[in-house]
Amino acid sequence: MVMMIKKIMVLITVSSLLLVTSPIGISGNYDEGSSYVFNSINSKIIVGQTNETRGIGYKTYFIARISGHVSRVNLNDHSLLGYADDLKIKPLGRKAIYIGNDRKGSNCFYSPKFFGTFKDGFISGIVYSLMVGDWYYKPKYYDELVDWYKSLESVYPDYIEVFKANELYNTGKVPGDGSKEYNLYYVRITNESLGLHKPEVLFLGSPHGTEIVGTIGLYWFTDWLMRMAFTDEPCRDYSKEWLRWLVDNREIYIEVSHNPWGFDRQLYEDKNGVNLVMEADHNGPGEGIPEIWATVNGRTLREFINNHQIRVGCEFHEGTRTLFYPWSSGLQNITCVSPVDNISHIRCPPDFYFFDVSGHRLCDYIHDYDWVPRWHPYVQGFAYRYGWENISSGEMRRIGPLADRGNRLINDQTKIGHMRDWAYGSDVVQNPSQDPYVNDEEFGNYPGSGIFWESPEMATLGGGPLEFYGKYVKYSIPIYLFGHFFFGNDTIKRYGVEVREFVLHQTDLAQPYVRWQPGTINNNSIVESGNEILFRWQVNGSLVVDHTYIQCGTDSDPINNPQYTTSDYDEHNGDYWGGTGWEDADNGSTEGVTYTETIMINAPGDYYFVAKAQVDQIYANVIGSEIYGENSFLRIIKERTNDSYCEVIEGTDGTEEIFGQTWWYSPIIHVEVH
Repeated sequence: MVMMIKKIMVLITVSSLLLVTSPIGISGNYDEGSSYVFNSINSKIIVGQTNETRGIGYKTYFIARISGHVSRVNLNDHSLLGYADDLKIKPLGRKAIYIGNDRKGSNCFYSPKFFGTFKDGFISGIVYSLMVGDWYYKPKYYDELVDWYKSLESVYPDYIEVFKANELYNTGKVPGDGSKEYNLYYVRITNESLGLHKPEVLFLGSPHGTEIVGTIGLYWFTDWLMRMAFTDEPCRDYSKEWLRWLVDNREIYIEVSHNPWGFDRQLYEDKNGVNLVMEADHNGPGEGIPEIWATVNGRTLREFINNHQIRVGCEFHEGTRTLFYPWSSGLQNITCVSPVDNISHIRCPPDFYFFDVSGHRLCDYIHDYDWVPRWHPYVQGFAYRYGWENISSGEMRRIGPLADRGNRLINDQTKIGHMRDWAYGSDVVQNPSQDPYVNDEEFGNYPGSGIFWESPEMATLGGGPLEFYGKYVKYSIPIYLFGHFFFGNDTIKRYGVEVREFVLHQTDLAQPYVRWQPGTINNNSIVESGNEILFRWQVNGSLVVDHTYIQCGTDSDPINNPQYTTSDYDEHNGDYWGGTGWEDADNGSTEGVTYTETIMINAPGDYYFVAKAQVDQIYANVIGSEIYGENSFLRIIKERTNDSYCEVIEGTDGTEEIFGQTWWYSPIIHVEVH
């Protein structure tokens, strides 16, 4: 056989730039009792302002009249921002957006940005949202949100399952007001016709009831994914084939809300005052929590994780627009320097490099998430609150261990018992260095631990504890309030899209894979001898491609019995990043690396081709080995860097197995040459 090979590596855009629409600010002075008329698409909006004093404090009301329906939003001037009455609007004929409720909590509001004065920004937020047609709306109660998921399940029964995890694990019900009790609903997204036992990822609706961006955004991600993957609706930003591939090759689990009572009441903690992120068995429980696993919420999560092999997980928050990973307390003080920006961090976990590099890429992908100018008002507010030390001359770093925040937070013992540390580091059989912090003698070991757990704070402020208002953020009030009005929609990029981008990036990372790209010859094609055959592929589910090339031959198993190999693409061997389809991720787009080979075969016969790749080998090296030991805590790292790694459990869905492998393969392509 005579084979001629041409080697090319090109860059292609795998996700087009998102449409950017500039908000229209309504500037000017608004007099008491006056009305203002603005024209929008299919709507005539009358916005007015009235002022009155009720009880203690001065209150400002903005009135919006849409299609004859009058609603009122009540803002308490400069003391408790966001105390609201019901506001229901129907922009562009879509379903009603619910913004706010009759309980305290500013996190009901969304706005593209702050324009002009306090009241100008609020009015422009309402008017702009109506004009552009935002329709990622907010359910009024937890039960309504659950019903939304059940409605999706009824439309897409082959891909969505909604179930009561507390009943599955017999952990009881979450107490509510009076006789009301809550079930903890979890959602599974996967192509059930292909079976289970795929790489599993887990995303929790926020443990803090006042923080709704992730909780609501996860529903709209699910709705969007089903429509984009399985209907003829156009998907401008992603390949429908890739979205279907994710559903076929991942199990995506969502906990609808980790705090349903707090979600309904718009309160931070649960009914009994428990901060639900601080009850876990890793140096826990946190301050004021009576015991480890004090709640049904926590015990259900514990059982779910111990009966699965979750590779990637998170709990969503709001408050600082940051990305946090272990450690959350200051117990293990290992210092390390980021290979991306050379910034030094303290309280670092053994897998610091993987957390750090993936965090940088993720934050670039979701709207330049990782940096904020030092002069930004909310940086000043939180620097004041926490005594941040890591503020450079120009900007502040906001990716890192939660404990890497400055002396005040490092010594804050409310950060012990964090679910993030438990999900990552509580398997004391695999990681005996953590035995002093884990009460396995009472609760047993946690084989489900070892999860790559990065937690985003997805907004500027979540209407959390009242200490967030007042002096700690006295310079930040406009940013916090007016960054928080609407979720956007499929194409209007606000928090709904950012949650989507977070989930897609993390789900992709759960396991390496090699996929053929458009332009590659189809499987079972027939070609004439002497003609060129084009192969194009990408490597994903990873941070760096150490090696990739094609193996081929006349044997139908080119993986194990290749006769020929092409040249090795090893430009990034030993690097921390590079060579993947996520290259140069930035604000919802990427410039992914696509590898190309052109092969000419002159001898007739049947030929079989496979692309292979080795990835992320540098991350087998951990920091602080004298304390943590020599091995990674992360199952996703052990799976891709250790051929002898084996993990088997008897879980909820039967036997779950992970076997390590250092090479990953594309589907085999058969070509018949005449």
